Amino acid sequence: MTRLTEPSRLPPAHFVPILAICLAWGANFIAAGVALRHFPPFLCTALRLGLVLVFLIPWLRPVPRGQRFRLATVAILNGALHFGLVFAALRLAGDLSSVAIALQSYVPMSAILATAILGERLRWGTAIGIGLAFGGVVVLWFDPLVLDAPGALLLTLGSAFCLALGTTLMRGLRGVGVLGLQAWTALIGIPLLLAISAALERNQPAAVAGAPWSAWAGVAYTGLNASLVGQGLLYW
Repeated sequence: MTRLTEPSRLPPAHFVPILAICLAWGANFIAAGVALRHFPPFLCTALRLGLVLVFLIPWLRPVPRGQRFRLATVAILNGALHFGLVFAALRLAGDLSSVAIALQSYVPMSAILATAILGERLRWGTAIGIGLAFGGVVVLWFDPLVLDAPGALLLTLGSAFCLALGTTLMRGLRGVGVLGLQAWTALIGIPLLLAISAALERNQPAAVAGAPWSAWAGVAYTGLNASLVGQGLLYW
């Protein structure tokens, strides 16, 4: 296990890719909202990862034996569960904004998990930020739209936890590149998502056959921009 006695400071140049991640993910909620009008959430997530896999097949290479279990865990958490749960929350929620805001709780969750798993130390400013972030999630409970669909907030928090844990465990991966990790995430996640969709969702063939171009455009954006660009930069 890697233990870090002092948290590394973010290089100033990295704020540019972080801004790109925020822009890619911000528009992702809109694109996903359009796609989810026609596709059930877990099927939609499988289609998203299917598109990612098509583009990243050349990077699907053997994984070192000692890294396979960690890779599979990260892939399931960051791919199938994170995306599937947040898409289910978007389908259930009364608005997109509450889901988008609540999902950012993965940031303080990641800081806490990095302390527990990686041995990183929290600075006092980070600790205050964590408290404020979770306080914001508590405030969301009093939003009338959230009160109408509290299950959406719970799904979002579950999605955020999966992303936080998967991202923390990802720090220990060795011998797997950014694109290779995304390719394996898609390959491992797709069968699980299709199984969940078969168990919980209905009318998948009709949804695929009758989807308009706007729904496919939403899937394309979530796969190409939000995953390949946003997720890729985050992993880097």
